[in-house]
Amino acid sequence: MSGERILIVDDLASGRAYLSSLLRGNGFAVSEAVNGADAWLAIRDKLPDLIISDLLMPIMDGYTFLRTVRSDAETRLIPFIVYTATYTDPQDEKLALDLGANSFLLKPMEPAPLLEKVQQCLAEPPRHRASLANFDPNGLDAAKAYAHTIFSKLEQRSRELAEAVAELECRREQIERQNASLRQSEERYRSLFENEHTAMLIIDPADGAILEANPAAVAFFGLEAGKPEGITLFRLAGAPPEEVRGHLSAARKRRRASFSFCYQSADRDMREVEVFSGPFSQGVRDLVYSILHDVTERKRLEREVLQKQRLESIGTLAGGIAHDLNNILSPILMGGDVLVQEVQNPHRREIAKTIFENARRGAALVNQILSFARGGDRQDEEVDLCNSLADIRKYLTGTLPPGITVSVEKQEGDFPVRGDPIQIGQVLLNLCINARDAMPEGGKLTLRLRRFSLSREDSPPAPSMPPGDYVAIEVEDTGEGIEPQVMDRIFDPFFTTKKLGRGTGLGLSTSLGIVQSHGGFMGVASSPGEGARFFLYFPASAPQVSLTP
Repeated sequence: MSGERILIVDDLASGRAYLSSLLRGNGFAVSEAVNGADAWLAIRDKLPDLIISDLLMPIMDGYTFLRTVRSDAETRLIPFIVYTATYTDPQDEKLALDLGANSFLLKPMEPAPLLEKVQQCLAEPPRHRASLANFDPNGLDAAKAYAHTIFSKLEQRSRELAEAVAELECRREQIERQNASLRQSEERYRSLFENEHTAMLIIDPADGAILEANPAAVAFFGLEAGKPEGITLFRLAGAPPEEVRGHLSAARKRRRASFSFCYQSADRDMREVEVFSGPFSQGVRDLVYSILHDVTERKRLEREVLQKQRLESIGTLAGGIAHDLNNILSPILMGGDVLVQEVQNPHRREIAKTIFENARRGAALVNQILSFARGGDRQDEEVDLCNSLADIRKYLTGTLPPGITVSVEKQEGDFPVRGDPIQIGQVLLNLCINARDAMPEGGKLTLRLRRFSLSREDSPPAPSMPPGDYVAIEVEDTGEGIEPQVMDRIFDPFFTTKKLGRGTGLGLSTSLGIVQSHGGFMGVASSPGEGARFFLYFPASAPQVSLTP
């Protein structure tokens, strides 16, 4: 039973395609229509052997189409199968059968029983169903049944539509809340990212490329505003690539990661930077955000605190040793003096003098250790640093090598401080001797003296330096300079870069102790090959009349 013509009526293309493919594959000739009106025109043109129609369609629905087919004498015997997924209630089926449908099938249906039903309808002899004898498809009963079915379906559809509208409204409100939350999150993120105090970067962890830099990062690294094309974290950090790669990998795996590096700014100032990174999603991309902190000042303070603690502990030890050495050297000095006076043998007298002189040198070294440990028993009087500087220059004029020139630069006026002139002179002498040793081939030694006032708004030249009036002394040389790896240790007791026998390593540590005991501050600035400049800041004992920065 192949070759029969079957008309498929359905407004859904997917439904027509499924039936058409199934029927053609089983040898049937298939035509299609998208609603009852189009199907009726097709039937008038060429009668099919079987009609398979949906019920819910635009323009002319399936019930109206079925009633039209059964009302026409030429088409009333064509087998008609209702195939629907919308009208599924028993009264829907009863109306379809009463209007003359041969079969009422519900979507979806397995291919085998569907084909069986098609073949069964085609095999039946063309006749009216018995129930049609008492049922007029165009009569009042049919109209009432049709109206009741359509009204019920409309009510059901209205309820479903109302529920769908309510659900959509609920989802709309939910989406609006989500959008508002996203906007707030975006605003918070943008506010945090665009701040001008903390440097932040958005990085592609695959290659370390910097996708975005906030204004603070742009200013810190000297980048161009906007997206820094072609710049990577590898280039900025200057750290070993393995370290940067490991940092990005750890951050990408949703772990908090950190590392440190040194960055040389445009003005050649070396800055210490700490980087904290974590995962960051942007759309479908897994990125990494990095927060960078300039910790140069904090690290310097930490080193100074550590150095101070080290000085205090070593000072306590040195004080105890010096006390014991004094006890040992005292009888040697007294005995040595007696021996020098009483020994008559010239050779033995020279030996006694040698013993006595070395004991005196040992005692002087012990006094220096005591000065380092306790600051010594200093006098407290008014000292004009202008006079101290003049005395030091007078001393240096006769002792420095001919290749070293000395110059003094000072402001007009007095420079009074409270302290011990001998200890302050010792500090200046220690610094000038170190400057001399740093210029073996000759050079220039400059001594500067000035006054300045420090307010609460000013940035102090030394950490923890309170506001007030100060007298500043600078000792600058044009010598070899200080290596960076040595800079952190120059104030350590017994540390020296001089050759064996040329220094004890107590000069700078003793000087620092003396300056601090006077309530002052001490600092240094130096680069290899560019000389060194030491700063001494003493509190002025009288306020200055005119402020000179």
